[in-house]
Amino acid sequence: MEIELLKTFLLAAKKENFREVAEEMMMTQSAITKQIQKLEKVLHIQLLIGFKNELF
Repeated sequence: MEIELLKTFLLAAKKENFREVAEEMMMTQSAITKQIQKLEKVLHIQLLIGFKNELF
């Protein structure tokens, strides 16, 4: 597992906003989403639930 995936997840969980994560990591929101999805696939679990730009 790539450490970058874990860093992305931890920052997303902390900020609860993919746009802010993307800005901080100098990536697109879609790249952040893909990294989270890749981590979820590796772990076989849904890590974040989004609703109207908020994460739970």
